[in-house]
Amino acid sequence: MTKKTRNEALVFFTVFNPKNDYDLNVINTLGVAKQLDRLGISYVRYLTRALQGNTVALVINANDFKKIEHILEIHKQNDVLFIAPDRTASIITMDNNKNKEIGTLTRVEYDEAQADKDTFFINTYNKNFYVIK
Repeated sequence: MTKKTRNEALVFFTVFNPKNDYDLNVINTLGVAKQLDRLGISYVRYLTRALQGNTVALVINANDFKKIEHILEIHKQNDVLFIAPDRTASIITMDNNKNKEIGTLTRVEYDEAQADKDTFFINTYNKNFYVIK
């Protein structure tokens, strides 16, 4: 894992499957993290709360995205969160390459992240909290 800089475009993705229990989803995520290590892809782990509940997301540099598409296909993941260098956040649906802008990734304090009813992200490396506004 290496620290991401503010000027990079990023991709947040998860391999959590709502049909699996939480423990299996964590095991699958750790397996994907090992695959990223083998591929030489740097990532940061985030704890997230999203529509499907609490998950673990992996965040990579957008330049590495093509290298992991097969991993997402194996885990039946169709959507990723793309963060542009200006921190504009978009959901990208991979099967039709549709892009839906949803706001801006914004660093917030703990209380504001907890108050967000839909989604928040916690960087497990530096303990920063983020929401999409």
